[in-house]
Order: sequence, then structure tokens, then C-alpha cells
Amino acid sequence: MTIARSQRIASFPFRGRTDPLTTMGPPTHAAFSDESRWNTGRYRSISLLTMRLGDQDALEQSLRNCMAGCAVAELKWTGRWSHSKTDAARATLDALASAAQGRRLRIDVLTWDIEDTRHDVEGRDDLLNLAVMYYHLYRNVFRSRWDSTAAWRLSPDRHGGLDWHELEEILGTGAPTSASCFAGNLAQLPQYRVVDVRPVVALHNRLTQACDLLAGLAAFSWQESERYQHWRLCKTPTLFPATVDVKYTKRDESRFRLIHHLRNKWKRWLQAGTGGLRTMDPALPVNFWLYRPQHSRDKAPARGRQGRITRARDMEAATRPR
Repeated sequence: MTIARSQRIASFPFRGRTDPLTTMGPPTHAAFSDESRWNTGRYRSISLLTMRLGDQDALEQSLRNCMAGCAVAELKWTGRWSHSKTDAARATLDALASAAQGRRLRIDVLTWDIEDTRHDVEGRDDLLNLAVMYYHLYRNVFRSRWDSTAAWRLSPDRHGGLDWHELEEILGTGAPTSASCFAGNLAQLPQYRVVDVRPVVALHNRLTQACDLLAGLAAFSWQESERYQHWRLCKTPTLFPATVDVKYTKRDESRFRLIHHLRNKWKRWLQAGTGGLRTMDPALPVNFWLYRPQHSRDKAPARGRQGRITRARDMEAATRPR
């Protein structure tokens, strides 16, 4: 890079046009995002919280109150799970549900399976594929789920898998050609109306921590769906108890309780049945979206022997949640 990272944190240079603030005005809406397990495990997820800018501070304070009441400094999906952390996570989920029910918040979580026909390709580039998945999620939410006049401020986790200061092309070209392909051209496209991109530190931002929690829950719910169903049956009084005695770690127990809590409290949005978290209708204010390959040419980006990137050319069909 020709510009030091410390010099580029505050804002992004938008190439080929004047400052977007002068053409779009100030932001009216805010978006927070984070990812979970983007390069490990079978299932990977990213989550996006979107809201009107006027609601951001109240939502952030609501989540701070949830965690302060449980004496939790930071809510992370990874790491040790104590009773206090589980209580803070449950309170956070309840606060998010209340805001979504009141239409003050939209929750979108995209999960993908690296063993499906799209991702089971030789030389798959997981970092570039993460950028593609962000493309699908942002594109769908900004184009279809909010008013077209919304002007966006993006606040991704600064320490996530992607280097947001290098991503300058993806929405401008329709598909990425490298991992340096997102923010600048995103702001140049009127249909997305992105005013600026401001990465945040998760430790100081509860909305980002909520994104981490949701993304982790989604990936875990698919990765461990069979074990969760067995755990649930073992916890349910029945005349025919499970014959196999399975031991669960304290962390898994805590996470299973969160999934169980979510399935009970978010019934109005979630599909019933086996499998991981998935919602009934992507137009609802809570959308857990399991990505499905859309056509035979829908393939994850991969690198050949000479390092050349190969990818599907038809990106449009793959941006609709199913």
C-alpha cells in the first residue's frame, strides 16, 4: 500500500468523483456487519444490522444496558462461555427482537455451505468468496429491503476477515477480481447510495458485537444441527428418553440454550423443523438466509495453477435469498 493504514482509517477516498457527501447529502441510515468462521468449518456466516441513523444511538445504548446488567465487557461468539456471557447474549437477542418487531431494526444473516456445488471447487479463494458474500448481502438489503432514497453509512468490524481499506471494485464491476474490491466503487453507485465507510472496533461497539453473535449463532446452528436436536430431545421430558448418553461441553450447552431461546422467542420469523436457523420470508425484518447455488455457473471464486481467478460471470441471479 502506498498510504499507511493509520492515515486511511477515518475515511475512504472515492475515486473518479467528488466527495459523495456533496452529492448525496449526509447519511440517513446505518449498517453494521461482521462475519463468523469465514475460513473454517463447513458453514460460514456474515450478519448485517441496518437501521435509520436516528435509531442507532438508542439501539447501541439498549445493548450496552443488556451487557452492563450482566457484567460483561465484550460479547464475542468465540472464547469461554460463562453464565454471565450467556445471560448477556440472551438479553441482547431479546433487545434485537424487540427492535426488529418495532421496525426500528432489520437483521439479515447470510450462511453458506462450502460442501455445496457452488463452493466445492478446487482452489477456492475463501477471502475473495467472503467479499462476494458481502456483495450479495449488501446488494439484497440495500436494493430490496429499505427505501431507495436511503443514504448509507457502513460500519464493518475493523478486525474482520476483509481489509475494508483495500476493497474498491466489487459492486462497481458486478463481480470481484481480487480481494481489493469493495468500498470506493460502492459509494460511486447511485442505486446503493453509500455516503461513507467507517470500520469500527468491536470492543467499543455493541451493535458490532451483536453482529458477531448472530453470525456465530447462524453458522453454529447449521454446523451442529444434529447435535442440537439430540440435546433438545435429552432436555425434553418424554416416556422414551434418548438411549445414547452424549456429553456436551459447557460452551456447547450455552450455545444450544441460545439457539433454543431463539427458536422459542423468534417463532414469528423462523422456520420450524430440523436444520439450522432459517426464516420464512426474506421480506420480514429478521432474515436468516441459507445461500443456495442458483444455477450451474454459480461457482465460488477460485485460483488456478498460475494464480488466475475464475468465477461465475452471471452474478445477478445469485443475489436473491431463498
